Amino acid sequence: MFKRIGDFFVNHIEKIASALIGLVCLIILLTRVLMSPNYVTYQGRKFTAGEIDDRIKRDAEQLRENLTAPAKPKPAYESKLETFVANFTSPLAGISDVPMPYPTVVVRQDSVRKYSVPAIERVEDAKAELIRAVAYVPNTEININTLYDNRTSEPNDIDLVTVEAKFNTAQVYNSFYAAYAGDKVPAEWRDPCLAKPIFAAVQLQRQEKLSGGNWSEWKQIPRTRIDHMRSMLEIVEDIDNLPRGGMRVKMLQLDRPEVMQNILQPAAYNIASAYEEWFPPSLHRKFLKLYADEKAAERREAMAKEREARERETASRQREDQRRTTPTPGRPGSDAVGPPGMGSSPRDRITRDPRRTVEPQPPTARPRELPQRDTVESVYAEMEQLRITPQTDIAQMKDLLIWAHDDTVLPGKTYRYRIRVGVLNPLAGTDSFVEGNETYRNKVILWGGFSETEPIEIPAKIYFFPVDIQEPVNIVKVEVAKYELGYWYNSDFLVKYGETIGKPKEQTATEEEIAKKILIPSQVDYTTGAFMVDVASVEDWEVSRVLRPRSYLEMYYSYDGIDINNMPIRQRNWASEVQSRYTEIRNLIRQPKEPLKPWGGTTGEHRREFLPPPGVPDSLLDPPMPPTR
Repeated sequence: MFKRIGDFFVNHIEKIASALIGLVCLIILLTRVLMSPNYVTYQGRKFTAGEIDDRIKRDAEQLRENLTAPAKPKPAYESKLETFVANFTSPLAGISDVPMPYPTVVVRQDSVRKYSVPAIERVEDAKAELIRAVAYVPNTEININTLYDNRTSEPNDIDLVTVEAKFNTAQVYNSFYAAYAGDKVPAEWRDPCLAKPIFAAVQLQRQEKLSGGNWSEWKQIPRTRIDHMRSMLEIVEDIDNLPRGGMRVKMLQLDRPEVMQNILQPAAYNIASAYEEWFPPSLHRKFLKLYADEKAAERREAMAKEREARERETASRQREDQRRTTPTPGRPGSDAVGPPGMGSSPRDRITRDPRRTVEPQPPTARPRELPQRDTVESVYAEMEQLRITPQTDIAQMKDLLIWAHDDTVLPGKTYRYRIRVGVLNPLAGTDSFVEGNETYRNKVILWGGFSETEPIEIPAKIYFFPVDIQEPVNIVKVEVAKYELGYWYNSDFLVKYGETIGKPKEQTATEEEIAKKILIPSQVDYTTGAFMVDVASVEDWEVSRVLRPRSYLEMYYSYDGIDINNMPIRQRNWASEVQSRYTEIRNLIRQPKEPLKPWGGTTGEHRREFLPPPGVPDSLLDPPMPPTR
């Protein structure tokens, strides 16, 4: 066997040698030619000796073209001032995404200290008020970097509901002190940092009245579109849902004077309507009454001056006519009698003239001091007293007025609200609760009780009234009224069977409106969405002092072709509520139009001035929020 193998190698030795030589040559070709180790690294890439020259040549040609080409203009400089101010003002705005240690006043989980949960009282005397007006409405998203001001808003209609309530903040401070630093807390456990409450939220909820008369479930109302702290102040109930940083970051974000003010007394929209102003509900009602009284007094004074001017003009004409018709003594044709010298004096003539009487001058009396009355200016002053400022010691206030806004209401709906205040739970996420309070471990906020308001109706912005009918052909004359840019407009439409009620119409400003620069819509859309179904005769009884029969026509109409509604034709046949609404709108249509108020001319102004307390250096205070205008 071995002899055969040896004979094989002897007989094929040349072929084997040739194969080995070929394999060696192939390896040399691959490693030394095709995969040559002789390369150069240039601009992060490897080039062979043959490639590097071509690459450098192309780069040199490109450089020559760049040097000889005309210079390209640089992009315009964009100011970074607003971004810098926003970052400098609120350095914690995006801190939740940065994993870093923070100082904290939260008790460690391994601590043996145990505390009771402080009680939070319910708010009292909740009231809701609607303000319908033209306001400066945001035309872009408002956030920490884009503030609500005259550059980010434009005049537009808004329905704003404000809900106010009175809150005993002194009770909160006393309750926190008693729970974390009071006499009943062991001396070694007392912590003044925990004893300072940090307000977390004013929660506003509402119900909507359904068509059957029932009420919907309670729904939480988000903060308004003008709130630049909206995302930061979003209510989070469970500690596991907090962003990165948890309670430590939340406490640092909320423990600032301007944040507390925005929570308890958030700014309102900047009102542009000349006849309206924002105040919390209790002051708004007072403002409307005093404003109406002052305007009525101004109208009465203007009418009195006009009447006096007319009377003076009439008296002047009468004196002139009398002077022309009365003969002068001593002249031809004079019938004056008396001794010489009598009648020659104008004073004597006036004294003897039976048509003139000299009124006796009353003795000068000292004017009586009238009692001081409330005025519109006093409402503004009272508003300033209600506002929270850096000098306000809310730890001593038992009836601090707080409020919240709802800018999501819809016309034609009826709502009712409830409101409550929440304070941060400083021990959330720890086991430092006494027995029986362990359920608060994961709760971020300690809530007080709710206080509910009376229902509030949001009037529709468009109404129609069948005011007359052409009976032979049953064509109904329908008057449509529409609220647009702060004022009511109306137009008449002739409607037949199957025709829609109302359509858009062009609106032309008068010369006076143009001269006064009054904002008038170029078009008013009177489209009601309803169409006339039929006209029918009705026989019923008129309920008054005497029950008597009556006959009238009704217009039947529908919005969807399924539900049919009816309404009497002609005003005398309408229900009292419809007549009142019609009269109210007609009066508002006749209201003189005035130019819009400029930005910043209202109590809803959003500029926040935070002055340091006396004797405290500015360097020890956090920088104030930048003014928004």
